[in-house]
Amino acid sequence: MLRAFGAAMVFGMVGGDLWTQETGKGEKAVEASNAFAMDLYGVLREGKGNVVCSPVGLHSLLMLIQEGASGETLEELKRGLHWKVEGEERFDEVRALRGFLVMDAGAGRWLQSGQYLWLSEQRWIRPVFMKTAEEVFGLSPRAMDFTDPARAIREINGLVARDTRQRIPSFLGEGAVTKETRMVAASTLYLKGNWGLAFDPRESKQGMFQTLSPGVSKPVMMMQQESDLRGFMNDRWQAVELPFDEGMEGFAMTFLLPRVRGGLAGLEVGLSTDLLKEVHSTARTRKVLVRIPRFSFSMVGSYRESVGRLGIKRVFEQDRAELQGISPEPPPFLGDEWHEATVEVNEVGAEASAATAVPAAPFGPGDGEEQRDQTRPMIFNADHPFVFVVRHRLSGLVLFMGRVAEP
Repeated sequence: MLRAFGAAMVFGMVGGDLWTQETGKGEKAVEASNAFAMDLYGVLREGKGNVVCSPVGLHSLLMLIQEGASGETLEELKRGLHWKVEGEERFDEVRALRGFLVMDAGAGRWLQSGQYLWLSEQRWIRPVFMKTAEEVFGLSPRAMDFTDPARAIREINGLVARDTRQRIPSFLGEGAVTKETRMVAASTLYLKGNWGLAFDPRESKQGMFQTLSPGVSKPVMMMQQESDLRGFMNDRWQAVELPFDEGMEGFAMTFLLPRVRGGLAGLEVGLSTDLLKEVHSTARTRKVLVRIPRFSFSMVGSYRESVGRLGIKRVFEQDRAELQGISPEPPPFLGDEWHEATVEVNEVGAEASAATAVPAAPFGPGDGEEQRDQTRPMIFNADHPFVFVVRHRLSGLVLFMGRVAEP
């Protein structure tokens, strides 16, 4: 359970100043990461059930791999990652983006990220790539004996479990690392925060939630409060923002709900960076009666196919991956991209975690807001599937996103 008392917020920064509206540092990196997030969600939503992912982690590791790519492999990565920044500016953007993911809020609240690079032999990696990985992306190189895959997996999983406060205890499964693996790059992200306006558990009542299956409902515990919150609504969908308290006041969780049951597909098709910008720029503080179910779930698996759907394919193919910028002989390729994310929302706050790993081997395995009577509260009753986004409020960076199809 999250603790409910406040603390000071401290941002850590590596190699640059935190993004501000005045400097704009990190703005291009945020735009690229968020565009990738919307594309990735567009693929994941085609599956069934709940969805949760941390697109910024996936994007960051592929950005690192891009630094060692050339030819058509590089062009695929640039297009898929929406990356248009060249020269030294790209390093400033990456450093600024990392700054959003380092925070010690204290008193049981955290936003923590980790970046790691395990190598069979350091001489296998080009010095320029190694320097970029360390100084720009913040990956700390560590020696790893991949000839014992089970031991390597245990070591990686142990570090991921530590970084995510045991929310992800068994990240990589058997076969994710093989004796042919030469490098594993990984990132972790952990967030835990209390709501600025907590829900009173005494107000939580059992209700029915309409799932994605027509005519199928299930009993859930619905949290409820009526407060002054930032909200938005039009004739098709509505949104409400739940900010975290003073320990995490730079971050918030936004919930987007179709106005009619069965309307989730229409909302998801229209989900874009422009839509999120519209919501966050036009939402205003108003009285909102909000009902949201408690929920907790995770999602894990290979993202090679999903990323391939975004046009990033050659990097995973032994005969076509042009990654000589990482290692000249033999040229590597990515075996896969593994990702796991978890999310839990209750009356006190939210907790979310994610881990991403990329093993490399030299050979293979709407409309405007509706006008309405402002004396009446906006009713946000999430008793049917909805989308959620956890973001950095100032820059707009999306940390986690997903949908609740069945709490």
